Amino acid sequence: MRSLRIAFFLSVLGVGIFLSSGLLNIVDRITEKTRKAWIGKELNESRLDNFYWLLDLFIMETEKMPTGYKQGRRE
Repeated sequence: MRSLRIAFFLSVLGVGIFLSSGLLNIVDRITEKTRKAWIGKELNESRLDNFYWLLDLFIMETEKMPTGYKQGRRE
């Protein structure tokens, strides 16, 4: 059972890294056409604050999604 948990954890971690890499590529391709790219080769000229605001919006939207759990009354 322990090995299954480790395998599941590593699989989820790998998928997260893959999705993060894809999101970075998408944001970079969209914003490189503007004057100031959000993620550029020069870190001091990049607009990482905008990227982190975008991540914050994603997190806030996923927290609003219904989970399927019903809150029951405790008596």
